[in-house]
Amino acid sequence: MDRVPLAPTEPWYILLIYTTELTLGPSRPHIQQGGEAQVQDEEVEPDSEPFRIAYLVSHPIQYQAPLLRRLAAEPMIDLTVLFRSDITTRGFSDPEFGREIAWDTPLLEGYRYKFLPMVGPTDRVDLLYPLNYGIDAELASGEYEFLWVHGYALWFNWLALWRARRRGITTLLRDEATGISRPRAAWKRWAKRRLFSTLDKLVDGVLAIGSLNRAYYAENGIADGKIFDLGYTVDNAHFQTGAAAAVDRRDLLRESLGLEPDAPVILYASKLTRRKRADDLLAAYRELYELGPIEPMPYLLLVGDGDLAD
Repeated sequence: MDRVPLAPTEPWYILLIYTTELTLGPSRPHIQQGGEAQVQDEEVEPDSEPFRIAYLVSHPIQYQAPLLRRLAAEPMIDLTVLFRSDITTRGFSDPEFGREIAWDTPLLEGYRYKFLPMVGPTDRVDLLYPLNYGIDAELASGEYEFLWVHGYALWFNWLALWRARRRGITTLLRDEATGISRPRAAWKRWAKRRLFSTLDKLVDGVLAIGSLNRAYYAENGIADGKIFDLGYTVDNAHFQTGAAAAVDRRDLLRESLGLEPDAPVILYASKLTRRKRADDLLAAYRELYELGPIEPMPYLLLVGDGDLAD
C-alpha cells in the first residue's frame, strides 16, 4: 500500500479538521498552505470512498468521546478507534483525585472501536503498561489508509508508527506537550531533539493543539510544513443544553454557596493538584483584591478535588 500524500490543498488533508465543525458550524473546512483551518461557505460533496482511519489511544477518554462520535458521523471518515485498555469503562482509582472514579458519560457509544489484546496487569495505564500485542496484524488487515496516534511518549505508539510506515499507511501524531509544560535541563532538551529527529521519520504530519504545542514541535526540528493547527474544540450543544436546564436552579445554587445574586464569579474547574496550578489563580485573585476597590468584587470559586482540597 502506498501512503496517502499529504497535499495541503486537499479538503481531507487532516482527518481531524472536521472537529472545527463542533464550534464553527456545519460547513466543511479545507486546509491552505501552512496548516491553518479555513471554513468554506458552501457545502462540499464527499468523495465516493471515505478515508479509512485508525485512531490509536491508550484508553477511552471522557472528553474525547463526543469528538469521536462526531467524526464517526462524517461521511468522509471511516473511523475505527483502537484502545489499548478499557480501564476507564470500569470503576478505577484516580491517584490525583484520590478516589474511585466512574464516568457518567457514555464512553463507547456512537463509533466503531476495538480493544487490542494484552498481557499482564489490566489496571495500569502508564509509560510501560498495558503490554499490548496485535497491532501489526490489525494494520496488516488492509482496512486503514491512515494511522492517527495520540501521544509520542509511549513505546507502543512508536511501534505502531513504525509498523504503519512499513506497510505504507499515512501516519499522523497528536500530542499535548509544550516547551513550558515542565522544566527541562539543557541535556534533556538536546536529547529530546535527537528523539524527535527519529520521530520525524515516522510521521507524515503532526497536529498542533495550540501555538505553544506548535512551537514545541518546531523547536525540536519538525518542519513547519509538517505541522498543522488542530486546536481543541468544544461540544457546544452539550454545554448549551446543560446551561439551559440549570437556569431555574441558578439562584438557589448561588444562595447555597453564599454568593450575592448579581456578583460576577471567576470559576476554576479542574483537579486540585499542584500540576494544575490553582495557586497561581489564587495569587492573581489576591492581587486583584488588594488593588480594590472593585464593585462588585468578583467571587473566586474553586470546583474540583485532589490533594490540595484540604
